[in-house]
Amino acid sequence: MIIEDERDLDTPIKVSIEISPTEQQKFYGLIKEMEATSGKFEVEKFDGKGDFGLWKYKMLCQLEIVGLGSVLKEKTLDVKDEEQKDAKPDPREQDRELHTKNLISMCLSDLILRKVMNEPTALAMWKALEDEYQTKTLPNRI
Repeated sequence: MIIEDERDLDTPIKVSIEISPTEQQKFYGLIKEMEATSGKFEVEKFDGKGDFGLWKYKMLCQLEIVGLGSVLKEKTLDVKDEEQKDAKPDPREQDRELHTKNLISMCLSDLILRKVMNEPTALAMWKALEDEYQTKTLPNRI
């Protein structure tokens, strides 16, 4: 649709559009997601020598801030989940999974990353880090 208007291009134009409540929820959800992911993700790299528990806490906080904290939560399977296993994977969930795995990878030193980079999921990567470092750092031995 082309609308011709003889107004100055620098003058703002107000437009109102009526949409259904369902579309409003989708729109607001998209805006909320965009706001959550627009922040900067800052956590120092874990090199295996520092306090893993503190690094883990900071990572979980940052992942929650960007809306990815649920990716690292264990999923319980019920009958419906078993049926959905054969269904086509949700592309949005796959993106969230990949984004989480990438963020974790970027917060690991090369040496540590080499140990977990072949894990198939972000959760498996997280569990491997916990298994390797959770009890080996000084604060956890005291």
